[in-house]
Amino acid sequence: MRFVKLQRSAGLVLPVLLGLLALPLAAGELQLERGWQFSWPAEVGVSYQLQQAPAESGPWSDLGLPLVGDGSGSLRYHAAAGLEPHFRLTESVMVGPPAADLPVDGGFELGSGSGFQHWATAGSSPPLRWDGDARSGSHSLRSQLVNPGAEAREGLAWQFVAAEGGTIEAGERYDFSFFAKQVSSGVSYVQQHELQWLDGSGGVLGGTGLVGFGGGDGSWDEVVVDGLVAPAGAADARVFFRFVTGAVEGGHGEVLIDDVRLVPAGGGDRVMETSSSAIEPTAAVRVWWFGEDGVRYQPLVGDEPGDWLPHGPERVGDGAELELVLPVDRVRRFVAVSRDGPDGGGPLPDLTGDIVPLFTDATPLAPEIQFTTAEALVTRVGDRARDRHAREDMFMAYDHYLSWYWEERTLALEITDKVAMGGSEVVFDYVTQAPLGAAEFRAFFRGIGTVAEYHHNQIAPLVGPNHYRATLTTRMPENRPLAIGDRIEIEISQFLADPANGRSNYYGTAILYVVGEGIVPWRGEGERLDSFPLPESARLGGLTTLPYPYSDEPEHRFKQTAGNIAPESIQDFMLGRRLHHTDFGDGSHSEPGNPLFVEQAGKLGPQFIARSCVECHVNNGRALPPDPGAPMLRSVVKVGIDGEGRSHPQLGGVLQPQHTGGPAEAQAVIDSWKTIDGQYGDGTPYQLRKPVYAFSGANPGHHSTRLAPPLVGLGLLEAVDEVSIAARADPDDLDGDGISGRLRRVLDPETGEVRLGRFTAKAGQARLRDQIAAALNTDMGVTTRVHPVLDDGSTTLEPELSDPELERMTTYVATLGVAARRDLEDPIALAGEARFGTIGCADCHVPAMSTGAHHPLAELRNQAIQPFTDLLLHDMGPGLADNMGEGDASGAEWRTAPLWNIGLTAGVSGGEAYLHDGRARSLEEAILWHGGEGEAAKEAFRNLPAGDRAALIRYLRSL
Repeated sequence: MRFVKLQRSAGLVLPVLLGLLALPLAAGELQLERGWQFSWPAEVGVSYQLQQAPAESGPWSDLGLPLVGDGSGSLRYHAAAGLEPHFRLTESVMVGPPAADLPVDGGFELGSGSGFQHWATAGSSPPLRWDGDARSGSHSLRSQLVNPGAEAREGLAWQFVAAEGGTIEAGERYDFSFFAKQVSSGVSYVQQHELQWLDGSGGVLGGTGLVGFGGGDGSWDEVVVDGLVAPAGAADARVFFRFVTGAVEGGHGEVLIDDVRLVPAGGGDRVMETSSSAIEPTAAVRVWWFGEDGVRYQPLVGDEPGDWLPHGPERVGDGAELELVLPVDRVRRFVAVSRDGPDGGGPLPDLTGDIVPLFTDATPLAPEIQFTTAEALVTRVGDRARDRHAREDMFMAYDHYLSWYWEERTLALEITDKVAMGGSEVVFDYVTQAPLGAAEFRAFFRGIGTVAEYHHNQIAPLVGPNHYRATLTTRMPENRPLAIGDRIEIEISQFLADPANGRSNYYGTAILYVVGEGIVPWRGEGERLDSFPLPESARLGGLTTLPYPYSDEPEHRFKQTAGNIAPESIQDFMLGRRLHHTDFGDGSHSEPGNPLFVEQAGKLGPQFIARSCVECHVNNGRALPPDPGAPMLRSVVKVGIDGEGRSHPQLGGVLQPQHTGGPAEAQAVIDSWKTIDGQYGDGTPYQLRKPVYAFSGANPGHHSTRLAPPLVGLGLLEAVDEVSIAARADPDDLDGDGISGRLRRVLDPETGEVRLGRFTAKAGQARLRDQIAAALNTDMGVTTRVHPVLDDGSTTLEPELSDPELERMTTYVATLGVAARRDLEDPIALAGEARFGTIGCADCHVPAMSTGAHHPLAELRNQAIQPFTDLLLHDMGPGLADNMGEGDASGAEWRTAPLWNIGLTAGVSGGEAYLHDGRARSLEEAILWHGGEGEAAKEAFRNLPAGDRAALIRYLRSL
């Protein structure tokens, strides 16, 4: 159980995280967001649109999507960030009858022979147009299924109403009906109908879902579904019938369908009537968590922890997000959610057993980056120099790194917010590495003359060695005293007085500070892209999440510092980045204009795959597979003497195709791609591909190929505590859902202790530092204290990379920022999000976690994140299996890959390739390769209507 304290101050909602309890709901599952709640009675068929404006006279803008009334009271929650002080509710109702009954040719009279004119069919036994019996007219739809042996059969029929000439009106009420005549019905036979509402792009907005029905036994009976309301945005409807037999000997079923109608209600002439009235919101808090299938959750509230009372009914998880919205109507309040298993079994067992946690309350911690004193809320962050400004897309020079970025070009910023504690000023103190010629400090974005314009501009006075201070007391442009909730965007320019190397004129990051809250990731709103906080749903990496990008540099999205990077981390990040981009053969830097790193030259090899980290991790993204016959220089080909992955006596554990001296090891290439044909449930064909490898030199016999994965978010995954991960493990599938994720236990290379594996495709590394040291060893032939013996050797060598250098590389990777989720208001993406949960994707690609309180780096502690992984091993079936395992992980077992930022792959990597070996050329192909524990979700996706599949993919691309 996780509980949070809710406080009220000056009319604003201030949620404060108090702590975690070792009770049923696993730590990290509960998340919190402050906002407003609106309520009103909602009449059936009336469309309601909430709107906001800066003044009673307007201008008014829509607040979220419209809602269509269903006759009950309506509640609407909206995040508080960026809201203006005036709200109104606009009501629109269509009065009068519709143009015509729908669907087109519901009596199946039009067509030729057994083929339909306005209906589509599919399946192994598609329905036919039949003239042997009809309820009216001369024809009906006939579905006749007979299993050949124990092979299942399926028939599908559907019509897109508007596409065939009908008209659908959002907010209109419809009655759906048809007549059915049952001819026969055998064991395992199922017949279903469904009505879906679609938007103009074919995305699913809602509907009845698949509903089973019966027909008269030898007679025509009517099936009626009354009172269906087309939701806001509806432009089409899909009428759908499904007939299917199970895979049993003798399975069969036959039914006739006729007179299908979708009848709009109403009378008189059609007129749209619209009116508006003011509406007052209530301060509220939204609490949400991921609801696992079949798990029961009971929301609880109390004035003190442990003083719990049930709040509302018990909820049952369905694989999607569950939420609770509470009004903030008292000074303080606590909310919690208890969890029980499907059988009421209480808390999940602790499966960590002999696993030694990476971090405990004894771990030395870097200083906090936010804390309160009696007088102020204090926030600390690091920043780096930039070439141009955040919103200048014409230069494409904001996210990239210029030469000498690790020298004299970072600063430490401390924000002392006295307004948060009842004072009147916010003080910005920053310390640079070198003196500035002009300490330009800008605040309160304006963006009228240029996209780099601010209301407040000053030369910050020098108050100590390289220490500058700017004080704000007034909110601009309103010229009033600062108040809690005010947005202050700042930009600090580092115009160096006398740089030792490189240019002198550099700008800073556009940082959004919210008074009383802290630094938050932001997005631009309105014509000038004024900065507003991103809602929590967009903050995939918690407060490490990056602001939305506006400089048109998609290839640089994975290279940025965490949005909350600590002053203690910023310079180590830059020094680690330099090492990441260094060629360990000649010391050159991968980006032009930078000097040789002479101290790192000559460390490469003797056997290696790549010369630098960035050579494989291009732009810190996932690598693409090479063309057939080309060298595999961005892949790790693990090799072994047997199927368990024991080290090969000649090749070691990893194939290293390049060398600095002596004979080369064997080389592997993709010889060809084997193609596999398939089709979706609606008959649409697809083709998958699988690499076929060829070896020159020694053939290892047993091998497993891994393309370089993306690097963002790895520090956050390291910070998730072991108990939270273990809470999701179900190695014996005790809940019977077909998902049996298990923990991977690995040995710590430094201490020999048992740790929880969480990195690499088979969770073979427990600690980020160990994974980086292992890659230095096998991929570049560079030794460290962690891995002093080269891959195919037996002699312990002196570390070529020192402990401080390895720590800098680790800090760099750990504090890379995670990009924010996009398309937050896109109805198609939102429909895809719902499908992601309902078809079972979220069972393994778990959306939400929280990091623990003991990671050494302050920016990674206590973050609510959305990585879309459970960090567990799952058997993915023979299709994805290699012929070699790794330790106790079989060839078919793979750790759930995180999905955050997967939608940015093409921009970062220059193309798309997914799964461990890059065989999938699209997200659709990646899903269709799932088997084993992922088979049910894959099949559910394969059998979705095309619009639903497209919506799910759009959702993934929004991550």
